[in-house]
Amino acid sequence: MSEDGRVAFGIAGGACGSDILFHEICNAFNIRTQLLLALPEARFQAESVNRGGADWVMRYQQLCQRVPPRVFADSKDLPHWLCGRKGYDIWQRNNL
Repeated sequence: MSEDGRVAFGIAGGACGSDILFHEICNAFNIRTQLLLALPEARFQAESVNRGGADWVMRYQQLCQRVPPRVFADSKDLPHWLCGRKGYDIWQRNNL
């Protein structure tokens, strides 16, 4: 619940940078969040966190322990009904 008594809830991915910062700031203000990942934890880390360096990896792993993620897919393959969308990939799907 927010300071004014309203329920607050945040939703974000877990990429290094603004995604992780969003979850951390919400946590500091006691705002619950949902962690949504395009791929399973380890694969998502390899694709979207490792490039940020050891500090981001540590923060991502701590986030996954604190907020169990909801994983959308096991691979980068789109469902058959989305394969025909030109220029569309798993990352765009996840962001939407």
